[in-house]
Amino acid sequence: MTSTRRKGAALFAVMVVVAIGAAGATSLAYRAQVTLRSSRQSIQRTEVRAAAWSGLQAVMAELADQRDELLGGAPPTLTESWTLGTDSGGRRLVYRLVRIGGAESGAFDVGVAATPEASRLNVNTATPEALARVPGLANAADAIVAARQQSLLQSVGELARIEGVDADLFFAPDVGGARLLTCMSADPSVQAGVGSGERGNMRINLDVEWSDELGSAVERRFGTGARDAVKQLMEQGTTFESTSDLVRTMASFQMEAESWIEPLDVFSTTDAPVSLGLVDLLTADQAVLELIPGFDAPIAEAIVATRDGLSGELRVTPVWPLLEGIVEEQQMTEAIDFVCCRSMQWRVRIEAGYERGGDDLGLGRAGPEAGPDDAGMFDELADDEDALEGRMVIEAVVDVSERRPRVAYLRDVTLEELARSVGAEVETPDMAPERDPGRSDPMDDMLNAMDDEPMRAPSDERAAEFRERRREGARTSRDNRPERDRPERRDRDDVDAEAAPATDDEGGTGRPATGSRVGRWTTGGGS
Repeated sequence: MTSTRRKGAALFAVMVVVAIGAAGATSLAYRAQVTLRSSRQSIQRTEVRAAAWSGLQAVMAELADQRDELLGGAPPTLTESWTLGTDSGGRRLVYRLVRIGGAESGAFDVGVAATPEASRLNVNTATPEALARVPGLANAADAIVAARQQSLLQSVGELARIEGVDADLFFAPDVGGARLLTCMSADPSVQAGVGSGERGNMRINLDVEWSDELGSAVERRFGTGARDAVKQLMEQGTTFESTSDLVRTMASFQMEAESWIEPLDVFSTTDAPVSLGLVDLLTADQAVLELIPGFDAPIAEAIVATRDGLSGELRVTPVWPLLEGIVEEQQMTEAIDFVCCRSMQWRVRIEAGYERGGDDLGLGRAGPEAGPDDAGMFDELADDEDALEGRMVIEAVVDVSERRPRVAYLRDVTLEELARSVGAEVETPDMAPERDPGRSDPMDDMLNAMDDEPMRAPSDERAAEFRERRREGARTSRDNRPERDRPERRDRDDVDAEAAPATDDEGGTGRPATGSRVGRWTTGGGS
């Protein structure tokens, strides 16, 4: 009997040792699997990030190739998508351009997401009156002017740090003023090639004292008569500090408006390589055109209705509204310092990721590696033919005002839609509804309901109910916290630039923490 007991105890001990060994082995295998999966996800993120950057490089190359056409006011033609490779599971690594903003945009329809920055109002150059008429900036125009006198704003998101700016500017992309604004527009001091001129030549600056060098430049283009006339005007004290000064001078000599076209293309009134903030008459929304000095709503509407039918030299001269009878000479003179007929900075949004191949559901692993639980958990993703695995979205402004293209602005906007939805739903503590003391905590109700049901993917209706109850619980819980436990609200001046709300480009958003240079990345959803 004793021997039998000893054998039973030994057998039990062996079973315990085996069980412990099996548990340990299972634990090690699970940890190895988790590590392997984490490594694969890390590799995928790196590959997707590289694909997005490749897409941006391709856009830069195509815009650089079309620079001469852009100088003449033409829209670019961009490749919509590229497949960069296929993995062993049949997934295709791709990037593609996606549209920015709504269908009401007045920008060129390039067929993909490419919108001209010159179609927007530049906050660094706009008049205080124009800024005050932008939705969300009514009480901040003077403060913006004061801020930009200290240093130019680098992104529309920096407006969030200026007193008086309404948050709706950022969180209402379809109606907010951010879609009308930019900090990136700049027109190069380069000729479009009107008349006998060669496209790409530098313009002749008239805001200087008379010199033989200036005389030679004028004579080469217009002859000795024009040279002598310009010399006489300057010796009599006439100055050309702005384009409107040039227009007034030509008008004072009774020159027909048609004869203004070539001088306005050849001459400039600055020695700067670019003129900041000129609005493109060919692409700007009516809402933007209404903000230009000298223009009103009927004029802006007529410009939008007429511009698609323009041809020839009219498309490259900013005085075409006068030639078409839309504005009077005085109105054109007021507007001429603020308008142009081309855009050399283009905003693009690029998404990159893996397209599903075969039966893969796009959950971060190729078909052969997909687990049995994956199939029923993400049926909605399986139904979306355009969904990308590991999706990453970047937004950039490409500047081709010089022959060598550059990235003027770059940010990661993968989570922008989520940030917008959160920003739209969050209420301030003062606005949060009072909680009924006799009412149970919605979060507890939700957790209890989840405990009573087996763990499975919730239905769409159930998931929506859970989400709504969670939001309600978060609001009421926040409101009921003791005052001492609530986070202190920071002053606006203490908010870091990275915390600027997301916008969307229209309009613009949070300033990159490392600046707007090629290869520097920022997270968040803020242009």
